[in-house]
Amino acid sequence: MKKILLVDDSQTALTFMSALLKSKGYEVHAFSAPQEALDAISKINPQLVVVDIVMPKMNGFEMIKRLSTTSHIPTIVVSSLYTDEDKYKATQAYEVGALAILEKPLGNDARAEKLREQFLKIVAAVFEDIERKPQIQNGSSKGSKEGSYELLAIGASLGGPNALHAILTQLSTPFPLPILILQHVGEGYDRILVEWLAKSSKMSIELAQDGATLEKGRCYLSPAGKNLTVSKSKKIQLTEIEKVGLATPNINSSFESLAQSLQNKCLAVLLTGMGSDGARGLKKLQEAGSYTIAQAEEGCLMFSMPAEAIKLGAAQAIHPLHQIAEEISKLVG
Repeated sequence: MKKILLVDDSQTALTFMSALLKSKGYEVHAFSAPQEALDAISKINPQLVVVDIVMPKMNGFEMIKRLSTTSHIPTIVVSSLYTDEDKYKATQAYEVGALAILEKPLGNDARAEKLREQFLKIVAAVFEDIERKPQIQNGSSKGSKEGSYELLAIGASLGGPNALHAILTQLSTPFPLPILILQHVGEGYDRILVEWLAKSSKMSIELAQDGATLEKGRCYLSPAGKNLTVSKSKKIQLTEIEKVGLATPNINSSFESLAQSLQNKCLAVLLTGMGSDGARGLKKLQEAGSYTIAQAEEGCLMFSMPAEAIKLGAAQAIHPLHQIAEEISKLVG
């Protein structure tokens, strides 16, 4: 049985979320107090924790922090995020190990329905990743390739903010290349992610703008709801797409455009994420002569995306997260 530990001090939210998850066949253990939930974990043995942030006595941040020191259970934050300030404060959950931060999917309007679909999609992806049998050896490499790279491109999805934070905080500043971040992100969260990453990493990070030229030492995050490609003159090209939520930007499309425009001048990394986006594009970059890195399974919050790339033979190096920044630094000199 797929077990979920649900923690929220609001009885209304607890009842609603429990019913939603149970309707999809999950076994839900609901608690209104974080300490009670922590005390029951060893008995329940859940595979996923869903927790609110703002709660009395012990908030969600503290609960996630305690969880991370005693277990490695994937944790999703689902909270009331009414303002940009609320969303920015919620990003602290990434720093203590949250897999994703979502708005509570309460209500009967179209927006609430979209939030419910997004939430259930992520929950399903977590269990798919848990059930996937480990088949790939960690920490392999076909030999590093130092060269005159012109761009560092990083693709990520679920669990990506944690991984991006870990890498960007370890890279030197000013970084000798432009950095392009292709992170699946929902509407309204792209600016918040830019602000949080910029503050925590001390890097110059901005939302990518259509027509902007990539510059050394600057970091560009692809905005929500758009696909991003790069021309041979290193200009960013943004196109509107209909897909929303975690499906954008399309990492495959971005990587494939880089394979055409930069050929062997790109250093590409594929990090944690659900599904297979980025795997095919990483293979195209490798075939074009660029150097490609996939995150190893060790410590990877969601191994689905890098696993697909590795299966395709698209990764010339496979490293755990804590070694990726070091590898990048060696390659760019």
